[in-house]
Amino acid sequence: VGHIALETWIGAYGAEFQIFRERHPSRVPEDLGTMGYSGEEAMYVSQDVLQEAYGATGHTLQFYMSYNTSNYDAKKHFDKLTDLPAEDTTAMNPYAQWTGDLDGLVEVAGGYHAKCPDGRFWISPACRHNASKCIPVVSNRLGWLVDTFMFWSAAYGMPTAIGISLSVQLHIDHFTNHRSLTYWYRPDVRFAHLDPQPIIFPRHRASEWAQGNKRSMTQGSYIGKLVARELCFQAFNAYEFVKNMEFDLSEVQTQLMKVATENQSLEVVACEQWTTSRVALGQERFGPTGTAPGLLLQPRGSRFRLQM
Repeated sequence: VGHIALETWIGAYGAEFQIFRERHPSRVPEDLGTMGYSGEEAMYVSQDVLQEAYGATGHTLQFYMSYNTSNYDAKKHFDKLTDLPAEDTTAMNPYAQWTGDLDGLVEVAGGYHAKCPDGRFWISPACRHNASKCIPVVSNRLGWLVDTFMFWSAAYGMPTAIGISLSVQLHIDHFTNHRSLTYWYRPDVRFAHLDPQPIIFPRHRASEWAQGNKRSMTQGSYIGKLVARELCFQAFNAYEFVKNMEFDLSEVQTQLMKVATENQSLEVVACEQWTTSRVALGQERFGPTGTAPGLLLQPRGSRFRLQM
């Protein structure tokens, strides 16, 4: 049975967590506060594409207005839609109310579905007249943020073709091997080696999102630290350590970059960072001790006392 769960995206599943809290008040874990950063979900563009566009024309593709077809032909920096294998993407509601784009929808009982002319990709209004002018956009197999991508594309004249990769590995392959835009979240190691950057949209407007209008930027998700309710009594030092532990998002992403580029495991990189930080602060390293209650447990069964 686990006693500590770090980096839990409670903010993304707040309603579900509250339901569990109400149904199982004696079993719900204790939240010891933020990890020090919020999770970021967005539409990402690779560093290579960013540098190419900026070097060639001075346009920054990290800004949403650079994609508007009235201002710039951003498509020339990306692959064609047909470059992505069609068999690798899955066959594909407030969107209609706030965008008025009924041509991009199929009416069904109780609402609408996205209209995919080829059965795979939704084509935005900006390139619906000619799909070869579309920039490929892929989400992962669960289709995260696809409806939001549709909103952004329609609201800001972005020429996009939005599809969903059939599997996690295909999602990685699509963005790694093709010049496309993608769904991603940080912190995460999946695309760290490409150093992609989120496209910046207008600041998040909670009141609009509450109505189903998703034209503004996504909001960072609260990421917490959950522990067993009895941990405070069973291992007070561990409890206090977790409670006071916070990280910076850029710091975490830098360490994940090492995992991606140096072929090291998460455990090795984390331990190296921990010991390096302690030496830099002039603190003693910690060493093996006995197995008395209250000490921290290392995965393989050894216990260590923190020399704070």
